[in-house]
Amino acid sequence: MDTFRGGYDHNQWKFGKNVYNAAAGYEWLRDHKSEVEWSSWIWNRLNIPKMSFITWIAMWNRVNTRDRLKRFGRISDDRCLLYNKEPETGAHLFFACDYSAECSRLLCEELGLQQQFSSLDQLAGWMKKPLVGRFKSCVIRSCFCALVYKVNPETPHDDFSGWRMLKVQGRSF
Repeated sequence: MDTFRGGYDHNQWKFGKNVYNAAAGYEWLRDHKSEVEWSSWIWNRLNIPKMSFITWIAMWNRVNTRDRLKRFGRISDDRCLLYNKEPETGAHLFFACDYSAECSRLLCEELGLQQQFSSLDQLAGWMKKPLVGRFKSCVIRSCFCALVYKVNPETPHDDFSGWRMLKVQGRSF
């Protein structure tokens, strides 16, 4: 009950129409955080929801990469499974790894973009800029959301039967 004391002044509700109701109490209690700049391209209307969700997790750096799994005691080796050079971190997986960097390059080339991305933060910064047209922007953003989804090691890759498979250094994408 002490939580509500800040919302009252001499038994009078200080917010809204000075009459307490549940909606006004909830609005007063909840934490108002600013919207992150990358939410609009992730929750794009053309995106498949599971791709948006995986990209959202990746932006918060919560993908179960091998370094996180090692930290949790689930595995003993945190090396990237593709090239076994570096630890598989979120930064490595999205787009420092040779495989994901090549996938990003091929996607940019296919979309006619003169851009290279070395991290998710760089991609998110680029996505907030206005792109060519509204629909084309949605398509480009959806393609990059799909790329993040496909590069994620937890993603089951057998559900993309309609997609053209890209060959990158002998590996399929």
